[in-house]
Amino acid sequence: MVFFEIPDGERILEEGAFWDVYYEHCSYFTLPSLANLFNSQGFHILRLDKGFDGQYLLIDSVVGDRDTTVDTAEVAHIVAKAAAFGAAANRAVAAWRDLVIASASEGRTVVLWGASSKAVAFLAALDANASITAAVDINPYKQDKFLPGSGHPVIGPEALPDLKPDLVIVMNPIYLTEISESLQDLELNPEIRALGA
Repeated sequence: MVFFEIPDGERILEEGAFWDVYYEHCSYFTLPSLANLFNSQGFHILRLDKGFDGQYLLIDSVVGDRDTTVDTAEVAHIVAKAAAFGAAANRAVAAWRDLVIASASEGRTVVLWGASSKAVAFLAALDANASITAAVDINPYKQDKFLPGSGHPVIGPEALPDLKPDLVIVMNPIYLTEISESLQDLELNPEIRALGA
């Protein structure tokens, strides 16, 4: 039996999720394209599903009889989403850039929560580095380091009371509740926005 967990390309297309397009994701699959790949290589699919709040595709399979049926309507639907991705991503970049630059021009302190590949891709696309103060991460191995490309410092949550952020942009909406609670524990009440939420 083999198990794979990979990013859901359909979600990325639907959301115009430019922050999830980076070199570590060398291929993007949807449910039908992943099923087609495994079927074409002689695998029998035991389970094909979405996980992690719909962000990833999950597949369990074994070598064996394959199912050769392909839902052509679903394929056409995904092709249409792929065709619309560029415009959706451009709109998302513009909206986030406008928010970040406007916030900084009003004297508000803006931080990202999550010093991950999403943050690196987000910052590279926005081209508004001076408007963002830092990236926050709970991982102690990331703290006191810098994000590649932009050079933003990575800080721990305990440094936030000194910064007094006015806007926290959460890189993964699945952690929104946890991050909101952490900010309350620090007696901070910034505006919180999440990518893809």
